[in-house]
Amino acid sequence: MSDTQLKVGDTIWRYDTNRRIYPPRKLGELYSGGGPIYAEHWRPVEIKSETSRSWVTIHGKAPKTGPHGGWAFTQNELDDDVWIHDNRHRLSSAVMLCRDIDKLRAVETALMSETGQA
Repeated sequence: MSDTQLKVGDTIWRYDTNRRIYPPRKLGELYSGGGPIYAEHWRPVEIKSETSRSWVTIHGKAPKTGPHGGWAFTQNELDDDVWIHDNRHRLSSAVMLCRDIDKLRAVETALMSETGQA
């Protein structure tokens, strides 16, 4: 679903730094281990109305086009953001440890074409 298919009454997601849900604590532990679950920061919200440029929710406006940091318009967009958060550190560590020139050049090619850098 692209943002052009959204309409008033649809659900989108807003990133809420104050919404912290922790993993369950283990038997015998006083507190849960680790920090809040990243995916749980995302809160589903209903589109209440719209302007020519924004979707309006009870938590504010989400831009209809262009970058919309802190908002996800589809479940796939939300899932992709969570995957990036949960995996990019692991991938960057793997790149730091890699000694295979072909793999590193492939990573460079993929990343530089994405960012437009030479």
